[in-house]
Amino acid sequence: MATTFGVLSLVGGGTPYDVTEGTTYSVQTIETTAFRTQNGRTHYRETPVTPFIAATIVLADEQTAAELDTFRGDVQLALRTGKTIILRDARTVGVREPSADDGTVDVRWEGQSGEEF
Repeated sequence: MATTFGVLSLVGGGTPYDVTEGTTYSVQTIETTAFRTQNGRTHYRETPVTPFIAATIVLADEQTAAELDTFRGDVQLALRTGKTIILRDARTVGVREPSADDGTVDVRWEGQSGEEF
């Protein structure tokens, strides 16, 4: 049975966004790293990480990159596989540099929590 991958929809704070290829996400909140000591024992270090959704979106005529700077809210990513990812209380992070050539902008939302259904 074949699985179809890709983004079905991306909605941030009620605003739908058109996306290009390369959308990524993580709902992980802890990164675990293994390390060995000189006596040969393996130990683990846990580091907190922030759940995120990162995408290249196509700005519609009525949308501006500046609107993304003040974004606060939930972001929902629906995948063609049937999965839905929700970031709660998300904000845009990083610098947004819109492309004048194709009207796209890279956006990364980071949230207080993330869920995958």
